[in-house]
Amino acid sequence: MTVPREDYDGLKKYARLLEQKLRKCAEEQERLERMHSREIKHRQKLYDENLQTIRQLWCDNREWNDRRKSLQNMRREHMSALAVQSLDNRTV
Repeated sequence: MTVPREDYDGLKKYARLLEQKLRKCAEEQERLERMHSREIKHRQKLYDENLQTIRQLWCDNREWNDRRKSLQNMRREHMSALAVQSLDNRTV
């Protein structure tokens, strides 16, 4: 199929326009990919920081619970000792 001479220049302009749009689309895609990569890195950093905070809070909570249980046991032992002492004082 042959293209008439008068349409040839128009087709060349159209081809250049398509090539230009293709370049702009490729540039935009690269820009968006870079932006996406930065966003992913930023979110990963936040995730890692939050995970570290959660782990620290979990450890702190375990320590506090262990301390609370220890204090409860000490209190219970003290109350038992007082009860025994009170019974001993009554029998004397």
